[in-house]
Parts: sequence; structure tokens; C-alpha cells
Amino acid sequence: MAKLPEALIKRPTSTLQEIEVGETVFVEITDLRVNAERDCFLRREAPVKHEKDILHPMRVTRENDGFHVALFSPWQWTITDNFKDVAKDWFPVASFVESYDEEK
Repeated sequence: MAKLPEALIKRPTSTLQEIEVGETVFVEITDLRVNAERDCFLRREAPVKHEKDILHPMRVTRENDGFHVALFSPWQWTITDNFKDVAKDWFPVASFVESYDEEK
């Protein structure tokens, strides 16, 4: 009987809350929210990719002091006024930089 190659089997997608300290992943633009004080937060359940692509232009690195975000594609966020359950569903962002010239 024919066996499907291992590389063609889809594995469950990891989420941001599962990454380890020192690990770097990429997430979608919509996985970041900004409150009225311009504080940034990442969605805990955000699916992650291990390589940047057109749908995942934000690099997130988890360090001991938190999550560090680098944006590789120009974007503007809308302030979220009614931002509830921040501690429950969202991670605070330790740093945010724009890196339009960088590839990874």
C-alpha cells in the first residue's frame, strides 16, 4: 500500500503562547492590538509561522523580559478603546520596532 510522504502531512499549528524563551516566530498583523495609551499586546492564541511570508510580516522573539516585535511591512493600527480581558487573552509587548529593510 502507498504511504504519503511525511512532509505532506499537515501538523497542528503552534500558537504564540507555546513558544519558548529564545524562540523567534512570525505572526499576522491582526494578532497585535494597541490600547488608548499606545501599549501593544499580542494575542496568546495567535497561530505562528517559522518563516516570514506576506501574511505573517511581524517577527516575534520571546526573551526573558517578554515579547519583542519587529514589523517588516508598513501598517497602521486603530486604537482599541474597549480592550477587555487583556491579562487573560493578550501578552504585553516588551519592545516594538519597524524594520522595513530587513528580511529576517
